[in-house]
Amino acid sequence: MILLLLGLALVAAGCDDEFGPQVWVDLPDTVTIYSLARPELLGLPGAYDIVNRGAVRIEQPGMSVSWDLALSEEGGQFVLLPSGVLPDNPSPAALAHMPGADFKTLDAAPKREDSRWVDSLAVPLTVGEVYVVRSRPVSCIYVTGSYFAKMRAVSVDPVVGSVTLELITNPYCNDRALVPPDED
Repeated sequence: MILLLLGLALVAAGCDDEFGPQVWVDLPDTVTIYSLARPELLGLPGAYDIVNRGAVRIEQPGMSVSWDLALSEEGGQFVLLPSGVLPDNPSPAALAHMPGADFKTLDAAPKREDSRWVDSLAVPLTVGEVYVVRSRPVSCIYVTGSYFAKMRAVSVDPVVGSVTLELITNPYCNDRALVPPDED
């Protein structure tokens, strides 16, 4: 019984994370995604999965709901699409544009009730602007929750139809912090 309680205490110390406390640093991941609006780019990754931290091909079997944001174009401009834009995917994944925010120092995602969250509309993408992403809900040991990341476009290639993003993702489920704990 004591070993069971000790084991539960160690799991609880994991801060909603499946594998216990993780050390994380604020080194951005860089990823290139391609516009879903261009048929010639079919087969290239057009979306990003915050949970598994990688670019995904939406048209790949089984991937239709395993992404959080995608790239498309409207009126000649690149836009980000939260996964909830699909009529058959009522995902609460969302994007929040943070005008004027500094990518390095932005320290927390907006609260869920904040009006900056967009979950079912295209969000215009501007190079250098900062956005916060809330993942689709996933299982986090005892609860269902979301992961949060801050993101910015570092380059766009309108000829190719691609955008290169840099993201810093908090590895802890339901934690809105966007900088590691020792940097608070």
